[in-house]
Amino acid sequence: MSCDFEDPDLCGWSHDPTHDFDWKRNQFSTPSGHAGTGPSFDHTFGEGKGGFYLYMEASAPRAVNDTARLFSPVYPPEYSGGCFIFWYHMFGSTTEYPLTKFLKNGIPDHERYYKYYN
Repeated sequence: MSCDFEDPDLCGWSHDPTHDFDWKRNQFSTPSGHAGTGPSFDHTFGEGKGGFYLYMEASAPRAVNDTARLFSPVYPPEYSGGCFIFWYHMFGSTTEYPLTKFLKNGIPDHERYYKYYN
């Protein structure tokens, strides 16, 4: 199974209705326009190709402990050996707050996240 964010339906991913703010779909530079605050292009397709990515604006009025959460579709058991790979960009004076991914598989949520790139 392969998914990117070229399709506006986000491959079936959905926003958590109980969170504080949403992720937004974008291409090229982030709307804030401040250098370094976001990627200037989508990593999958590369610079100048116009691919889409998701971002969330963490500047004010956002506050500590606010969340922007996405839920994936439920994948059938035959995908149990799959690998979830993503790229992310984090910038700012408070980037020590974690980016986390939680898996649900019939037992309490548990974190299984390995940081490779930032």
